[in-house]
Amino acid sequence: MLGMLSVLGCVELRRSNAFALTSTQPTSFSVSPGSAPPFHAMGRYGTAEGDSALFGFIGDAKLSSDGSVLVVEPNEHRVVRVSAEGKVIRVYGAKGAGPGELLAPYRLAVRGAELSVYDRTLGRIVVFDTAGPFLRSQSAGAAMLLGDIVPVARSSYVVTGPVGSQIGPLGILDSSGVVRAVKGISRPSPELALPGGGEPGRLCGRSDGSVIYFNPWTYELVAIDPTTAAVRWSRRFESEEVVSVPFGADPKRQAQKIAPLGIACTSSRIWVAYMTLDRRQVNYDELSSDGRALRRRVYKTAEDVSYPGFLSDARTGRLLTFRNRPWSFLVLYGVPEEGR
Repeated sequence: MLGMLSVLGCVELRRSNAFALTSTQPTSFSVSPGSAPPFHAMGRYGTAEGDSALFGFIGDAKLSSDGSVLVVEPNEHRVVRVSAEGKVIRVYGAKGAGPGELLAPYRLAVRGAELSVYDRTLGRIVVFDTAGPFLRSQSAGAAMLLGDIVPVARSSYVVTGPVGSQIGPLGILDSSGVVRAVKGISRPSPELALPGGGEPGRLCGRSDGSVIYFNPWTYELVAIDPTTAAVRWSRRFESEEVVSVPFGADPKRQAQKIAPLGIACTSSRIWVAYMTLDRRQVNYDELSSDGRALRRRVYKTAEDVSYPGFLSDARTGRLLTFRNRPWSFLVLYGVPEEGR
């Protein structure tokens, strides 16, 4: 269930110290401390606590070119399209295991006129026409539970999985359900491949055909060419939050000092959101299309630290986030002109 879109005021975000990214070549990029223009909350889908017109649990959400938002509701076994006014205008899927049905929809992705929904329980990707009709489904691969998907061709996807899985953290899924590993992706030390496989990374697709992967174990952004399964470039975070993290530490203590909260791309920008577990703050890092660091915005409010939002999508001038605590809602942020 959804509430109407409500307009919010400006959200002031504090800035932090400079940080840098380094590539696999001996090159580093840095940004000096400066005034990062604040985000402005343009609106919110879902209303105040206690209101009956709310989302169920949100699994994923994407922006559409017409201003509507696609939202995965795993507990309702469906995907809904919501208008800019906050009204449900289309429903994809229904509970079941038959054609076009869903049991545990988890991630979604849009390519052209096709909407792909990954169902973790059924182990398949269900594809709908964005106008509504069911088109086809395919195996999501038996080797692992997927963490994220990006379609790169008809029935072909870049996918992420647990670090400890058979193929590693990143692969290319074909129409037969076979997952081919992407070579050159760093893994943590073997003792850190904890039970359950570790945190799968997040993906976003670019207009140039590349896919950007955020590796939460090695603090890298990696640009993938899906046609060759090769790495185009990689950048490693170098900041106060991560440089001192020792891989090979006590396996009972997870080495991750950041919790990834999503990645999103436009034609000219890459956005990475994550929580620093030691500083208890949420960072939004803005980077150029080739991974050069531009600026950082920091949330330090009690609400953001206790209930961090997930960055789910971006279009020019807009970022979409969602939260499931203390209740489920989405917030659409406007990015100031200077930050685009």
